[in-house]
Amino acid sequence: SRLPEYIKIETEKDNFKKVEEFFKTNKYRTVITQDEIRAEKGYLRETGNLVFHLSLLGVLISVGLGGALSYSGQRVLVEGESFVNNEAGYDSLSPGLLFDTKSLTPFSLKLNSFITTYDYLNPTNYAKPIDFTAKVTTNLNGKKDDAVIKVNNPLMLPNAKVYLTGNGYAPDVVIKDKDKNIVFSGPVVFLPQDGNLTSLGVIKVPDAPTQFGIMAFFYPTVGQLETGALTSTHPYPWNALLSMNVFVGKLGLENGLNANVFDLNTHAMKQVAGGKSGIKAIQVKPGETVALPKELGTLEFRGLKRFASLDITYNPMELWVLVFALSTLFSLILMLIIPRRRIWVKKSSGFVEVAALAKSRDESLGKIVKEISEIVKKKS
Repeated sequence: SRLPEYIKIETEKDNFKKVEEFFKTNKYRTVITQDEIRAEKGYLRETGNLVFHLSLLGVLISVGLGGALSYSGQRVLVEGESFVNNEAGYDSLSPGLLFDTKSLTPFSLKLNSFITTYDYLNPTNYAKPIDFTAKVTTNLNGKKDDAVIKVNNPLMLPNAKVYLTGNGYAPDVVIKDKDKNIVFSGPVVFLPQDGNLTSLGVIKVPDAPTQFGIMAFFYPTVGQLETGALTSTHPYPWNALLSMNVFVGKLGLENGLNANVFDLNTHAMKQVAGGKSGIKAIQVKPGETVALPKELGTLEFRGLKRFASLDITYNPMELWVLVFALSTLFSLILMLIIPRRRIWVKKSSGFVEVAALAKSRDESLGKIVKEISEIVKKKS
C-alpha cells in the first residue's frame, strides 16, 4: 500500500491465469508463486543506460586519441604553385602529440586556377559570391589526377582531407633597382579586408642595394568615398589598382628570427612615399611600370593571380567519434522512451492487492494497475 499505485480489490476470485496472460502478452518478465505474481518490464532501459555511459567514455577516448594521432596544417597556394605534403611544405603545421611528421603520406597538389561565381540575378544579393572553385592537379605515387575543391566539399586524399578556407588576389610584381637588376619578382599574397576584396599586402625587398619595404592596398575595382579615400566597389578586378606606401630601412630579416610575411615593422624605417612623407602614395595598374622614390628603382605590375587558403587535416579517429556519438544518442533515446516498472499482484483471504512502482515518472502506471484490477474482478 505504500507504493505509488495501489488498489485493493475485495473478491474471492483472483483470475491469476488471465493476469499471467496479460503480462506475457505485454512482454513482462514474471515470477509466479501460489499466491503472488511479480512482473517486471524495461530491462532495455537499463541496457541503454549502460551503453550510454560506455559510449560517452568511448567518445572521450576517441577524441583524446584523435587529437594525439592527428595533424592540421595550412598552406596558401597561388595559381600555378604546388604544395608537397611534407613538413617543409606547410606555412604552419600543428601535429598531435603522438603524430610523427615523417609519416606524412607523400603527395603533391598544384593549384591550376581559382574561380569565383558572383550573383547578378538576385537584387538583394547582387555581386555577392555564391560559389568558390579551386581546380587542382594531384600527384600520388606518380599518378596525376584533376580534382575540384569547394567550400564544404573537401578533397579526399590518403590520410588527408584538403579544405578550401579562403581566397584572394596575389598581384604579380617585378622590382628592379636603378641598375635594372631584378631584386624582387613574383606574386604577393594580399589579405582581403572586406567583402569587396580590398586587400592589404606587404612586399619586402632585402636584396636591393638599399633595403626597403612596401605596404600596399589592392583594389579590384577601385572607387572613391566621399572623404576621398580609395575603396573597392566590386570584388571582381574590372578596374584594378595597387596603392603603395614605401619605407626605407633595415627589414630585420638578417637576425635569423621568424618574421610575419604579412607584417612590416616600420619602427626603424623611414617612409618615403605615402602618409606624411610629402610624396603621394604610388599608384599602379596592371601592365604599368612606375618609378620608386629615392632612386630605389622601378616596379612593374605584371598582372593578377588568385590564391587559395587550404587546410590539410587528418584524424584517424573521426569514424569512431561518430560511431560512439550515434551510440550515445541512440541509447539516450532508449532511456527516455522505454519505461522501467514493476508490478505485484497478491491474493489474500477475501481480497487481492495490485501495486506498481516505476523507476521514473510513468503516466501509464495508474492505468495499467486499473486494467489489471479489472481483469482480477472479471467473471470467469
